[in-house]
Amino acid sequence: MKQKYVVSNNPDTKQISIREYTELEKGEFTFVCEEIYDHSEIEAAATKDTGALVSCLRRPNMYPKQAYAEQIAQTVQNILTDEGEPAASAEVLFDDVEEFMTEEDPLPILQADAE
Repeated sequence: MKQKYVVSNNPDTKQISIREYTELEKGEFTFVCEEIYDHSEIEAAATKDTGALVSCLRRPNMYPKQAYAEQIAQTVQNILTDEGEPAASAEVLFDDVEEFMTEEDPLPILQADAE
């Protein structure tokens, strides 16, 4: 399954929004939810470390797994530090299929004893 997150900076309202989409049909993404954050809240967390920013970004309606949350947090930091484009936005795309294809089975296959 593919997921897309669109991170947008609105300097007029001093807010950052993150919109989550999921691919239900090939190439067609459906809106799932949106979370809006105040710049001051995001900037305070970003000055600490990535873990603090991830904790700030996660909410009950938007709780991506750790690896995804870290990439989203990095995108938020990039947008905040991008001085050339104050109303910037960026997309982050994830594809779980790639992850499943590279994942190794951690458990051995047990075979029944032949009698």
